[in-house]
Amino acid sequence: SGWCDVSVDNKKITINLCFTKQPNDVGLAHEISHIAGNSVIMKLYESDLKPRFDIVYDQNKNTEAAYTYIDTLSYFCDSFVRATAGSYMYWAKQDPKEYLKSQKDIGFVPVPELYEKCNEFYSRSYNSLDDWYNELYRFFDSYLPKK
Repeated sequence: SGWCDVSVDNKKITINLCFTKQPNDVGLAHEISHIAGNSVIMKLYESDLKPRFDIVYDQNKNTEAAYTYIDTLSYFCDSFVRATAGSYMYWAKQDPKEYLKSQKDIGFVPVPELYEKCNEFYSRSYNSLDDWYNELYRFFDSYLPKK
């Protein structure tokens, strides 16, 4: 567990990280991933997909994940970061299947599918996060339930 805070003041960027070592050693990678991941998910959440993100969150309101992350945006930011943590496990030659299943079981339902999408990102070349944003938009447009 931990937290990450990023602030910008007069073009100086300050990053504060606090974490505890997790049994699967993804704590630091998880917190660092919030830096880029949150900005992408926030942009997606502010798009026309917002009501559909809310549907998924509402469907999982009685889970451990929703108890810990009490709003849709924080739930999806952390889902995304948990998916990237699965990729770090893979690179560290640890099988991420159990980790991904455990995340889904506690209510982070999108994690396994986001993990697959993250792996596509790593195997392709994107010029910027904006390029990948467009790919993620298409992913969420097909993943999220229609109203």
